[in-house]
Parts: sequence; C-alpha cells; structure tokens
Amino acid sequence: MNESNILIPNQFTFLTKLGAMCEAGVDKLHIVSDFDRTITKCYDEGGNKVPATIGLARHYKVLEPEYAKKGYELFDIYHPQEIDESLTMDERSGIMDEWWRKHLDLMITYKFNVETLNKVIDMHTPNIRDCFSKFIELVDANDLPLVVFSAGIGNYIEAYFKQFNFLKDNVHIISNFLEFDEKTGATIGYQSDIIHTFNKNESHIENYYFNDKFDDRRNIILIGDSTGDSQMNSGTDSDNVIKVGFFNMDKTEEGFDENLAKYLEIFDLIILDDGSFEPINNILESIIKQDVSHL
Repeated sequence: MNESNILIPNQFTFLTKLGAMCEAGVDKLHIVSDFDRTITKCYDEGGNKVPATIGLARHYKVLEPEYAKKGYELFDIYHPQEIDESLTMDERSGIMDEWWRKHLDLMITYKFNVETLNKVIDMHTPNIRDCFSKFIELVDANDLPLVVFSAGIGNYIEAYFKQFNFLKDNVHIISNFLEFDEKTGATIGYQSDIIHTFNKNESHIENYYFNDKFDDRRNIILIGDSTGDSQMNSGTDSDNVIKVGFFNMDKTEEGFDENLAKYLEIFDLIILDDGSFEPINNILESIIKQDVSHL
C-alpha cells in the first residue's frame, strides 16, 4: 500500500489487527460505513464541497426560498459545533439532536413531500468515490454483510443504491427514512428515532431483521469521515476493528493540523485528498485471500 495520500499512525497495530482478521477469514467479518463524503466524494470537480443528503433540498431550491434561508441559518449555527473537537462527544450529540429536530420541523413546515423527494433524486447524481464499485463487487461475491449508517436522509441513499445497483441482499441501510402521509404525501416525521453524527452505532442493528447475520462476525472494518463515525461499532461485541477515516479538510482550512492530529489518534488508516476506496479494497482482498502480504 504505497499511495502518497495514506497515513497509518501505528503500523504495528494496523498489521496486528489485519493479521488477526486474515487468520479468521472473511466469514468472521462485517463492514460498517458512513455514506455522505465517505462513500461519496467530499468535493466536486470544481473543488466545491458537495451537499450531504440532509441538505439536498435546500441546495437544489425545491422548496420556497425561506426554507433554504432558515436551513442555512441552522447550518451556520450548528455545523461549527459539529466539527469542534474541543467539545466532548456527549456535548456534540445533544447539539446534533437539537439540529436534526429543528431541520425536520422545517421540512414539515415548508411541505417537503414525496413529489419533492423524487424531484431531488432526479436532479442529483451522487459523486461516488473511485473504486467503490469494486468494493461492492467484493462484498457481494463474498456474501459479506455491509451496514451503511447515515445521519442523512435514507430515502435518497436507498434510491441511489438502487440506481447504481449497489443494493445487494447483504447491504443494509440504517438512516433517517422520512415518513409520509399516505393520503397527501406530506412529510410527517421519521420512521424511527433520529440518527445523527454522534449517535449512529451498531446498537441500532438489534431493531432490524438482519440482526442475526452479525452474531458470529466479530471482526469489523469501519469506514467514515468524522470522529463521530469512529464510534459506529459501539453497541456490539468485537474482536478486531480496523478504522478507516477519510480526512476531508483542505490544508488551507483553519484547524487542519488540530483535526488531523485527532484523526491520527482514533483511526488506523487515514485517506487524504478525497481519495478512492482502493486502500480499503486492498485490506478486504487481503482478508479474503487470508494473506496479509497481499497488501
């Protein structure tokens, strides 16, 4: 693994975990991944940050202007706290819950509905990371459970996974799925408890029909782009966890060094420069072949 945009903070720890996973084999493995700016790229071809699924409606201006105005006001208030590493996880969790609830209220107030949802799906094509298609092929060919955890809007993610033929039998999406009124099509809430950046973890799996698929798969590859994502394996027993983090900050952004230092503490492998899934595919192929030297 010689890519210049990869950082491995502790080579010994990383290789020890990978060696144990290779020895156990792919039948003892499952994968947990975030969606926005993890499976998708963070930047478009022009160097602009792409909107997360929870912000697509305001980005494409499909509701009246006041919705977008108030949505951006919430973003300006809450996003700096979301990425503020001086706050504890618990502090940020409470803040995010407040933000998500206020945004849901906006969607209800400004009449986001099934028609609006479908309009956004047609307007937006997610910029999937390079080599993710190969990743899905490996997951599917080896009947490997993949849980996509997202604090965004699950209806979008499910639609795009179907569009790209990523929604295999062993791929499961846990996210904020909007619930619509059967007669009017209007948004009336979420189908389950709110999932935000700092409370998405595997304790949610016990509420789903596929829970028993994970009973004997105690090795985990975790993939995310925020420090909150690093906790997605919480709530389940595990033997070995390799945590892969996409570090999406630009070097010109304030707090770059401080945030990178935090990532170096909590992730086993860090991918810079909006990189591809190829390093993750290399890890996965090593486990499938039970050969750490394949890396």
